[in-house]
Amino acid sequence: MANFLETLANVFDPQGDAPPAPSWEGRLKQAKYQSPSGIVVAFDFEDLEGTFPKKTSAFESAAGDGTYIQDNGLSSGRFPLNVIFHGDDYDERANTFLKALLEKGEGILSHPVYGEIDCVPFGDITRQDALKTAANQAIFSVEFYETTGLSLGQLGNFQQVFEVYQDLAAGNFAEKLNVSDIANRETFKSKFQRTLKTVERGLTNATRIVEGASKSTEAVSESINRSLDVLVNQPLTLARQTQILMGEPARIVGATRERLRAYGNLARDIFGGGTAAPDSFDFENSNGFQSDLLFAGSLVANAGITAQLATFDTKPQYLSTAQQLGELADEMILWQDANGASLSQTDTIQGETTDTGAGWSELVSLLSLIIGNLVARSFDAKTEYRVELSEDRSPIDLCFELYGTASPEQLDIFQQQNDLSGDEYFLIKRGRSIVWYL
Repeated sequence: MANFLETLANVFDPQGDAPPAPSWEGRLKQAKYQSPSGIVVAFDFEDLEGTFPKKTSAFESAAGDGTYIQDNGLSSGRFPLNVIFHGDDYDERANTFLKALLEKGEGILSHPVYGEIDCVPFGDITRQDALKTAANQAIFSVEFYETTGLSLGQLGNFQQVFEVYQDLAAGNFAEKLNVSDIANRETFKSKFQRTLKTVERGLTNATRIVEGASKSTEAVSESINRSLDVLVNQPLTLARQTQILMGEPARIVGATRERLRAYGNLARDIFGGGTAAPDSFDFENSNGFQSDLLFAGSLVANAGITAQLATFDTKPQYLSTAQQLGELADEMILWQDANGASLSQTDTIQGETTDTGAGWSELVSLLSLIIGNLVARSFDAKTEYRVELSEDRSPIDLCFELYGTASPEQLDIFQQQNDLSGDEYFLIKRGRSIVWYL
């Protein structure tokens, strides 16, 4: 009986020995964020998550079994967090944290698991203050995006780099194209016309909402098609005319998202066409690759020019555009490397292996400049901020609270930003997600 009572006492005795904490808990670090200006805010957190994208691509071989995996290293890590503040002064600490997140520039995240990370708050920042159901606490949902840093002094003359790339790409096309016999010439013309038609249709559709913009694209395409029998024997002029065609939509004002989407989709259509097989006794495959390379490179370069000349309203728009350009460049690298490796196996009867082309380093430099410039411009752009309403609110009162004014112009912008409709013009119900920009 005594042993039983002693055991029972040990179970319920608050002064009794507690089981030791797991060793991993001692290795967790204090979670905090340091803003670019040096504001440091510690916070609590919930379950943690991290994403570390591998830049890999798979290439299937038509000649045998197996898959070749190309490994190009890692992209930047992403760390979404639910940041929690609680206690009597939670609101003051939460407001300080928000101020730190909205600062321009790169901060330092002290991650509980991964340690210190140079990063930029990326995308939407959501704050929830459930004053009725969970008072004395605020929860932020924010994603930190690791950055390698940006030297603003490296932002050069992107237009000059673009023109150098165009010169080298056109010269490479003229040098590598082989249409010395009628069979190669006719095969190339057929391939080129199909791609030309696809590109012209895609770019025209993307610019149709801008008055008159699609007509110039159609006119250049028609001119190339009409003169192709002559231009095929003047490959440098053909390359220049093709570059002019794809550059037409890049400099118009308006329809930025549509044009970026069109350039990216058309380039990916080419990348998705598979890997060219080595030539045997003609130049069909290498000529086809040179045609695709001319189109793809110009599409990617003009996607960059379109992004550079655009003006966005918010930080996420700048950063997501920079990310899209980076992904497009990575896809082109994988595609170009795979084709170069395949075509380099061309039989020695051809006399030489196939080079993937001059100008590649200039294209990479161009996109790097533009991506860096987009990131730099994002620091001055508005940050998107989102909250879930804890009570019914009038749009006028809410607009005034968020922007400091409820003028007809600002109220109209607020309504458009949140896609208000019907009764929401008079009363926005509790639980509705509201967005605004600071």
